[in-house]
Amino acid sequence: MTTVPFRPRPLRALSCLVLGVLAMVSLTPPLAARAQSLDDPTAAPVPRIDTDMVVLRWLDKSTARVAQVRVPVGEPVMLGGVQVIARACRRTALDESPEHAAFLDIGEVHAGTPSHQTVFRGWMFASSPSLSAMEHPVYDVWVVECVDDADDGVGVLPVSPPPVIPSKPDIAPSTRSAAQ
Repeated sequence: MTTVPFRPRPLRALSCLVLGVLAMVSLTPPLAARAQSLDDPTAAPVPRIDTDMVVLRWLDKSTARVAQVRVPVGEPVMLGGVQVIARACRRTALDESPEHAAFLDIGEVHAGTPSHQTVFRGWMFASSPSLSAMEHPVYDVWVVECVDDADDGVGVLPVSPPPVIPSKPDIAPSTRSAAQ
């Protein structure tokens, strides 16, 4: 069996080069405009609202228990064997694309010690929980939303218990009319 040596095709290479240059030229103005708007100090900042409470959902993997809890900013709260302190909670304005983010300090508390070992420290985003997820063998914690204390859970969906599947009702045998 004879093998034919590879010969580059000059026209194909040239067409790829031309397409690459055209793509770069067509993308350059939007990128330059975006960079210019980022450098512009007069550009309007993205509005954000600081809130005083974060709604977290957490999972205990050993018992499969899921719960939702409201954590005040600045106060430590125990969730199973981890301590959560919300340092900040921010959301976008109502007329913007919805985003809720919280800066959390999460530490594992060991029995007999007053301190905790930091497991997670950083921003968590409600729209992308996997972007900055806490890695722990027993617990998962994620942000649901940021609310004010006066909101009384507006927009917060309660964690519902698993659905109850009703048993099949007893069906009485059909009775035929005497006329038949």
